[in-house]
Amino acid sequence: MRQFDTIGDMGNLPKLFGSSGVRGLVNVDLTPVLALEIGMTIAIFFRANIVLVCRDTRSSGKTLADALVSGLLSGRANVKDMEILPTPTMAFLTHRMDADAGVMITASHNPPQNNGTKIIHSDSKAYGKQSGKAIERIIEDNSRQSSTEAAIRLTVEGESLRTAKKIMEKGVMLVEQSAGKVK
Repeated sequence: MRQFDTIGDMGNLPKLFGSSGVRGLVNVDLTPVLALEIGMTIAIFFRANIVLVCRDTRSSGKTLADALVSGLLSGRANVKDMEILPTPTMAFLTHRMDADAGVMITASHNPPQNNGTKIIHSDSKAYGKQSGKAIERIIEDNSRQSSTEAAIRLTVEGESLRTAKKIMEKGVMLVEQSAGKVK
C-alpha cells in the first residue's frame, strides 16, 4: 500500500477494512491522516454521539489515538479517552457506558511496527463487513476532494463553512504535530 500524506492525496484507495478493521504498517498503511478520516466518518456519517477510544501499549498508539480523536471531535462526537485497556474491556465498556461506538487502537498479535483500528458497536460487537465497506466508500469519496472540500462536505448541518475549515485545519495541525512523535 502507499502512504497518504493528505486527505486529498488518497487517490485510489486499496481495500482498507479487513475482518477486524484496519491494520497495517504505521505511517505506510495506517497513517494519522487516515485515522483522522476514520474518526470523522464514525462521528458524522454514523451519527455517533458518544465514542470511547482506547489503545494497547504500542508506541504508535498515542499518535493514532490523537488523530482519531481529532476526527471524532471535528464531527462533534463526545469522546471518552479510556487510555490503555484490553480490547474485551473496551467492548464491554462501550455497551455499559451507553456509548454509540468504541474504537480500539491495536494490531492484536501483529508485529509492534504495525497498528490498527477496531470499531465496536454499542452492543459490544465489532463493525461487520457492511459497515467497513460503508466507511471505505465515504473515505474514498472524500479522497477525491481537496482537504478543504472534504471539510466542507463533512460539515454538520447548520455550521458555517468558515467554522468547518477552522475545525479541519485544527485537526490537521494536531495530526501533524502528533505524527512527528511516531518513529
